[in-house]
Amino acid sequence: MTAMVIRFGRYETIRTIASGGMATVYLGRAVGEGGFERLVAIKVMHPHIAADDDFQAMFLDEARLAARIRHPNVVPVIDVQTAPEGMFLVMEYVDGRPLHQLRRYFRKQGARLPLDVILRIFVDLLTGLHAAHELTGTDDQPLMLVHRDVSPQNILIGKDGVSRITDFGVARAEARITSTRGSQLKGKIAYMAPEQVRSAVLDCRADVYAASCAMWEALAGKRLFRADSEAAVIHMILQGAQHGPRTINPEVPAEIDRVCMRALCVEPRFRPTTAADFADELEAAARAAGIEIATHRRVAAFIKSLPEPVVEAQPTSNPSATTLRSDDPPAIGKLPTPGAATVTDKPQGETTTNSGVAAGQLASRSPMWIGLLGAAMLLGGLVVYLAFSLSGESGSAQGAAPGPVPTETSVTPAPGDKTAGPQELQADAAAPSAEPATTESAVRSSTPPDGESSSTSTAHAKSKPPPRTKPKPDKHKGPGYQPKEL
Repeated sequence: MTAMVIRFGRYETIRTIASGGMATVYLGRAVGEGGFERLVAIKVMHPHIAADDDFQAMFLDEARLAARIRHPNVVPVIDVQTAPEGMFLVMEYVDGRPLHQLRRYFRKQGARLPLDVILRIFVDLLTGLHAAHELTGTDDQPLMLVHRDVSPQNILIGKDGVSRITDFGVARAEARITSTRGSQLKGKIAYMAPEQVRSAVLDCRADVYAASCAMWEALAGKRLFRADSEAAVIHMILQGAQHGPRTINPEVPAEIDRVCMRALCVEPRFRPTTAADFADELEAAARAAGIEIATHRRVAAFIKSLPEPVVEAQPTSNPSATTLRSDDPPAIGKLPTPGAATVTDKPQGETTTNSGVAAGQLASRSPMWIGLLGAAMLLGGLVVYLAFSLSGESGSAQGAAPGPVPTETSVTPAPGDKTAGPQELQADAAAPSAEPATTESAVRSSTPPDGESSSTSTAHAKSKPPPRTKPKPDKHKGPGYQPKEL
C-alpha cells in the first residue's frame, strides 16, 4: 500500500472512483489561493488511447460541446486539458450512487426500487437529456447532440435527491474505441437503439429508447435484453421488447407500462418525439394511475437511508494522504509513454522471470541484480552450449553416465526474491499468453530435435552408469526424482 496524491496543475486526486477500458476516474479537488478547494471528478484517458490523434480531436470537440450544457440534471464538464502526462477531463463531483448499483442492491435483497422514486429518477433524466438535445451553437443553430450511451452506469442519483446524466460528449469517442474491441461492448450494447445497432443516423429518439430500456429494467427488476452472445442480444433488440415491465412486476400501473413500451418501439417514428415529451407522458400516466412522483427531498432521504454495502465510495478522512492500491492504474505523473512496456499491459514478446517481474525491471532494482542477471545469462548460455555438445556425443558414448540438467536453476530467481507484488501476479493471471518463458523455454532449447531424441533416449536406456558416478537424488525433487537426460 503506497500513499500518494497525484497533482497536476490546480487539480489533485484523492482516490480512484472507477477505471474502465478508456479512462480512470478519480475523486479529486481543485485547489486555489486562500485555501480554496472544490471536489471534482477527474477523468484521465489511458495513455494508449490518448496517443491516438484522431481520438484526441474527437474527444476534445465533444467535451467542449458538453461543457456548454448548463442544466441541473446534467453533470457539467468544468475543464478539458491535455498535458504531457495524459489527457484529462474535469467534471462536477456527484455525491451519490449510479443507478446500476441501486438496482443490483435491491435485486440481492429480493426487492425493487420504489415506484415513485423510479419515476422521479427518469423524469429528471429525461429533462437533462432534453436540455442537451436542444443545445445550440453560437449561431443559434441546433447542434444535434446525442448522448449515445444512456445506461444505468451513467445515471447518477445524488444525495441531494437530484438525478443527473453524465459522460455527455464522451460517448461518441468511446463508441469509436469500443467498435474495434468487441468484448468491450458487452454491458452497453443492451441499451442501444435498433438504429444504433444498424449504424444508422441517430437523433434524440435513440436516447429516448435507451432511457426507456433502463426504466423497463428498474420497473421489472431484471434485464430486458440478455443473452449468451452479442449476436443474440442484437437479434433481440431488432425484434423489439416482447412484453412490458408489468408482466414481470404486476405493481407497475398499466398507464406507466404503456408509456414505457411506446418509447421502446423499434421504429423511431412511433416513439415520443423528444425526451421532454417522454417525461410529460410519464407524469400524465402517473396522475392517471393515482401515483405521486417522489420529490427530490424524498429521493434524498431514500439515498441517505441505504445501508453501508451500497455506499461503495466514501471520501477519505485525510484527502491529502490518499492511499492507492498497488493494482491501481499508474499515477498521472508516471504514466508510461505509448508503446512502453508495463506490468499490466505486457508486449507479447517480453521475457519475464518466474515471479512475473519484467527482466528490465529487475535490472533497475539495484546493482546486485545487474550482476546476478549477467551471471544467469552467462550460465544459461554455457548450459545451452554444453547441452548441444553432449547431445551430439551421446549416440557413441554408450557408457556415459547421465547427469542432472542445471537449466532449471540457471534462470530461476533466487529463493529470497519476493519482489513480485499483487500487481504483477494479477497481470500474469490476466494475460496467460505472456506467461514466464524462462525455465520452460531454457529446457526446451537444450532438448535435442525430435529426430535425435528417440535415439538418445535409447542409448541411455541401454547404458548402466558406474556405481561411483551415480548422481545423488536431488533433495528438492523427492526420492523418486530422476534428472532429465541429455
